[in-house]
Amino acid sequence: MRARYTFPSSPDQAAFHEGFADVVALLSIFSLPGVVEELLDEKAPTRDAQFVEKKWLTKENLLQTALFGLGEEVDPRRSALRRSAAIPPNKKILEQERYKEAHNRGEIFVAVLMNSFLSIWLSHIGELGDGTEKRLLRTKVAEEGRTAADHLLTMVIRALDYSPVTDLLFGDFWSALITSDHEIQPSDAKYHYREVISDSFAAYGVQASTGRRANGQANLWEPPGIALDYSRTHFESMKQDPDEVFRFLWENRKGLGLCEDAYTRVQSVRPCLRLSIDGFLLRETVAEYVQILNLNGAELKRFGIKTPAKMPGETPITLYGGGALIFNEYGQLKYHVRTKVLNEKRQGERLAYLWDSGFFESDDQGERRFSEMHRLRLMAGVEKSSEEVHYHGQFY
Repeated sequence: MRARYTFPSSPDQAAFHEGFADVVALLSIFSLPGVVEELLDEKAPTRDAQFVEKKWLTKENLLQTALFGLGEEVDPRRSALRRSAAIPPNKKILEQERYKEAHNRGEIFVAVLMNSFLSIWLSHIGELGDGTEKRLLRTKVAEEGRTAADHLLTMVIRALDYSPVTDLLFGDFWSALITSDHEIQPSDAKYHYREVISDSFAAYGVQASTGRRANGQANLWEPPGIALDYSRTHFESMKQDPDEVFRFLWENRKGLGLCEDAYTRVQSVRPCLRLSIDGFLLRETVAEYVQILNLNGAELKRFGIKTPAKMPGETPITLYGGGALIFNEYGQLKYHVRTKVLNEKRQGERLAYLWDSGFFESDDQGERRFSEMHRLRLMAGVEKSSEEVHYHGQFY
């Protein structure tokens, strides 16, 4: 769905692979009610097969269970190798040297979302009974966990469609998650998923994407806000034909802010049918395009892109940009989630990161130490990644 996320870009994008995989694994555990029931109060000296004491259902106690730990073996008797959700909130944590490494930075992504889940789950649990009980049915507690986890996992996966196609930052995913959920579920009044998630991102120092405020709500992607020409495109074709989407792009290249000097290609087109928890169906078409611009370090100056101080002017550089186009069921563009190929700030930060990581030092980047496996594995695949166009239907 996002082939360009395997390209070198930023600490956030490298960490996203780690964090996303862990979040999916942790939330998926809650689809196994028997396992959840068993682990709710695993440290309690005495346990009842039918009920769990409410005193064990606190944030502190649940964070120490195997439900929130990851390890090589699923065995409650062993300590988890990673317990990311237990990392306390800190607005400066991403600035720490330890969390500039991809694996460690990915743990912050996990901490954001798993702490959000835990807060929401506890809200669900709080509605069980009349509040005076000292014990609750294990099955009910586990069921509320499954409901909250399933909802959040769907939000996380769905957000990929609303994320930039390249150079992903945690703040971008924050906006993607909030916007995609708002589209399918405008009201978030009951358990406040979006509010809880936003508070958690902010608590861990994630910077929201700038200039993102729509419908009076912060962190939503903004609609295009420009007049677009649909006269030479066919809606039915645009739901499946990359060439038709390319025609739409090129007819509107100035309004959409495309770089005319860059190689441009539509990578995929996906008609989507989304289902809300209330049974509401949302039909959308998601198309992704990428822009690629090859030049050298000296040429970047005329575009206002800062290069590392010691980078030779003749250093060959490839810049990537692109966007996700979200069309409604009538073929009108709802969102254009993009990163400009000539974005001065992002491209300057990307080059600085790659320079500091040693990306430009050698043509052979396959031999790297294990601790940098994912970050530098991304760099090894730059010239090998496929440019093939693909499209298929999805339901989720």
